[in-house]
Amino acid sequence: MNEVNAIITVEQVPESIKFNYEEVKAHLQEILKEYHGAVFTDDSIKMAKTIVAELRKEQKELDGRRITAKKEWMKPFDEFESKAKELIKMYDEPIFFIDDQVKGFEERQKAEKKDKIFKLYEDVIGDMKEYLPLEKIYNLKWENATFTMKAVKEDLEQVITSTTQAVATISAMNSEVVDKALEQFKNDLSITNAIAFINNYEKQKAEILEKEKLRQKEEEERKRLEEIEKAKQEERLKMAAEHAAEEERLEQIEQAREEGKRAAEVELLSVHERPVDDDLEAAFEAVDMVKAVFTVFATNEELEQVEIYLNSIGVEYKRS
Repeated sequence: MNEVNAIITVEQVPESIKFNYEEVKAHLQEILKEYHGAVFTDDSIKMAKTIVAELRKEQKELDGRRITAKKEWMKPFDEFESKAKELIKMYDEPIFFIDDQVKGFEERQKAEKKDKIFKLYEDVIGDMKEYLPLEKIYNLKWENATFTMKAVKEDLEQVITSTTQAVATISAMNSEVVDKALEQFKNDLSITNAIAFINNYEKQKAEILEKEKLRQKEEEERKRLEEIEKAKQEERLKMAAEHAAEEERLEQIEQAREEGKRAAEVELLSVHERPVDDDLEAAFEAVDMVKAVFTVFATNEELEQVEIYLNSIGVEYKRS
């Protein structure tokens, strides 16, 4: 196919475009220097506009000469380029025709390769299919003719092994959210994320349990204090009732004492009202003292109250 390159000949004659560059440059410097730093007043603005128009006209004419020279210079190349492109385009038809056949062959090869990959996947995936659907782990490089089926199998077995180990590791964690962690692992195949999910849950759970434990402890302490306060209140009520009863009892004793004194006074009065010549001793026998023994069951405080009463009515007693 190199015959064309052998017969083609391209001849380029080195030429140059000559013009009086230095002369024109010097002329421009001379005529343009008078405008450098020129200042125009309101009265001369019209003249300034005229000068700018003339300068732009000359500039455009000079640029036109450049464009004309370039077109003339490019004419031989443009003619050569047009013919060369025509020759180059002649290759397109056989290239496209043959290339279509090559692409068709490659597509058939890829389709056959895909079928082999799918069958291989079904053979080796085992119980990891729910975690590793083929479309999730498929690698387009497997379709390349240079990538052997042995290499594809090695890739598949590697990802299956690592996934099996990851599932076993997650499942072995003692947590009630293992199933949720496995669901998350199905999505991203990241054992790091799955373990982090479980650890975060367990941490939050521990914090919640600790707070609940503290709450229960505070509740128990509150109830205990309430029970203590309740017992104290009951004791206060009991003591108040006992005090009231004691007050009532002392009042009854005092009342009895008063009644006893009044009875004794009446008795003595009746004795004194007897005739003088009666036996005086016989008169006092009516109110003579007698000895009596009582067995009393009472607290020390109550016994003290009894003694106070006995002393107040003049009863002689002996406490054993």
